[in-house]
Amino acid sequence: MHDLKRKMAIVIMSCDAFSDVWDPFFTLFQRFWPECPFEVYLISENKEVKNFPCKTILPGLGKNWSDRLIYALQQLEEKYVLFLQEDYFINKPVDTKWITEILLLCEKKDLVNVRLYPTITSELIKLAEFPLGRIDKEKEQYVVCTQATIWSREFMLSILGHNESVWDVERNGSLRAKEMPHEFYSVYPTTDPDKLDEGYYPVTYLFLTSVTRGKWTMKTVKYCRQNGIFLNMELRKANSYIDEFYMNRAPLWARHVIDFVNHRLKLLFGINIREYPI
Repeated sequence: MHDLKRKMAIVIMSCDAFSDVWDPFFTLFQRFWPECPFEVYLISENKEVKNFPCKTILPGLGKNWSDRLIYALQQLEEKYVLFLQEDYFINKPVDTKWITEILLLCEKKDLVNVRLYPTITSELIKLAEFPLGRIDKEKEQYVVCTQATIWSREFMLSILGHNESVWDVERNGSLRAKEMPHEFYSVYPTTDPDKLDEGYYPVTYLFLTSVTRGKWTMKTVKYCRQNGIFLNMELRKANSYIDEFYMNRAPLWARHVIDFVNHRLKLLFGINIREYPI
């Protein structure tokens, strides 16, 4: 147990503006991973986590996403980090044994990146030597992904650029990764790519994120209501049906129609159809 603590840390990326998300995140974290054997760190700016057993790293205000992460990683001593973000709402028991096996495999085979939540768009290359798939760096657009992943801390530092947003890190980091000799790996998906949260992985959480463009997803609101998790709906609104359709399922032509209608209604009546509540 103590040896595991020295090998890897849990790093949760956040910021002051998302401090209202911490309580539901950690409530679910403790519910589904009550005996987490690793030290847990949350990266904020100036605000600290107060109600949960977690250490807060405070890079201060004015730093971009990547620079705050670089600052935090430089404060740690563990060789590996399990990277999460604060809006990954865990919805199934975390498999500590599976995570430990992957961590020990990383040590043994000197792996630098293993995705625990298989958000991949290309088919994994099957391997005979261990139970992971290798990500095809030629076919996969986002080789670098900010979903749940075990990283070599030093390698993660090498892949990060300064003054980058989270989207820049995934896009530019993937381009940098394709020029590097290191391979990237993932657990195998067990469900349709659009229904990962219905599968079972080392860390399983509500699909991709619980907040989109600053609002709670409808799935998150429904799940939390059903499971007694408080969401502060005054501080953070929920997506409307139209908003969810616009972001997740609408073809390009439908988005143009919604944008046009929304613009005219705003001009004529001050109505924003994408703000209709759930």
